[in-house]
Amino acid sequence: MGLQKCTLLTDLLLFGNEIGDVGLSHLVQALPHCASLSSLALNANKFGENGVIQLAAVLPQCTSLTHLNLSNNTIGSEAMEMLAPALALCPKLSHLNLSFCIMYNYGLAFLNRVLPQCRSLTVLNIQWIGIDRQVVEQLVHALEQCPSLNYVNMKDNEIGEEGRRLLLPLEQRTKGLRIEIYGGLQRYRRAR
Repeated sequence: MGLQKCTLLTDLLLFGNEIGDVGLSHLVQALPHCASLSSLALNANKFGENGVIQLAAVLPQCTSLTHLNLSNNTIGSEAMEMLAPALALCPKLSHLNLSFCIMYNYGLAFLNRVLPQCRSLTVLNIQWIGIDRQVVEQLVHALEQCPSLNYVNMKDNEIGEEGRRLLLPLEQRTKGLRIEIYGGLQRYRRAR
């Protein structure tokens, strides 16, 4: 594969190519050879659990990775069980976008366990991932342990007023942290 020879590649932006699990399986074979890769955008590529599991196996070898966008793919809770520990092994990861990956509460619980280990994480996008108020307390605890984090996008999740009340004090007591809760579909639902 030609990509294996691109050892100086820094940005690989493959959004919207619909490569699916099969295409992703070919791509993950080359990723460990891309030692300089800092930005990987695989959003809207129609891959699912099998692809994510293969990606999770090689992510720890991507030691220069700072930006990872997996939004708009079928990353369910089972795939998050494999992906979350791999994210914790990416020492430079600063931007993580999992928006529109319906993982529900169970999937976010796996992410919550490793967030404190993501010491470089500054931006977390978990918009519309299908969570509700039940996991917000766990999320608050995890976010409190992320000193570099300065922005979290949680729009369009059904956390309700109770979840919002849990998150707002965190934003107030954590210097520089901004948490977006309402917007998009959530704003529309509140206006009705």
